[in-house]
Amino acid sequence: NAALRDSIELLKQLLPLLPQREQDGVGQDGGKQNGLTEVDILYFIGITYSKIEEQEEALNYYQQALLQHQADGDRSQEANVLNKMGNAHTALGAIETARDRYQQAKAIYRELNDLEGTATVLTNLASIYSDLGNRDLALESYTQALEIAIQQEDALGEATIRNNIGLVHTKGDAPTLAIEQHTEALQLYRALTDNDGEANALNNLGVAHNALGEKESALDY
Repeated sequence: NAALRDSIELLKQLLPLLPQREQDGVGQDGGKQNGLTEVDILYFIGITYSKIEEQEEALNYYQQALLQHQADGDRSQEANVLNKMGNAHTALGAIETARDRYQQAKAIYRELNDLEGTATVLTNLASIYSDLGNRDLALESYTQALEIAIQQEDALGEATIRNNIGLVHTKGDAPTLAIEQHTEALQLYRALTDNDGEANALNNLGVAHNALGEKESALDY
């Protein structure tokens, strides 16, 4: 944390230098300092505050970055910041506010046909819906994200999403469906030689079999 706090202070010290750089003729590209703009620095400060779990401070800097991106008409970066704001609100337990930010980001990503961004925010939304107890919307969002992962041939993304879908099914008293998803995830993790993912899928399979009352099968995992 000490190193991250030092990074924050260095970034903050850089911010006042940018207007001076503009006067020196560098402002034609947004007041760049070593390739960075003010809005970049605001965003990086926000991310760093999030890493040290100071989400209120992170949101303050995300909001400043958001306003600049909106003023510049940079829709892609606007969506990225909204997604980060959703993450910060989630960490604070402000689930409904997080949902709103994710939905705003999703609309922009879809407008831009940004599949990667759309998949990311759909996964975040699915987690939110699950936390809110809305199983149907959680599954709908995960399914849409899964379709993108398959389309993009993102095997790791597919495995992660299938694992999450399985968890929703287990939580929703549909362990048979959960086993199907965790088994698919397990095969993908093994193909990727992802040991952590494989262990997670195996554990989830055990939980799902236990929910079915198959105690002996559960012990096998």
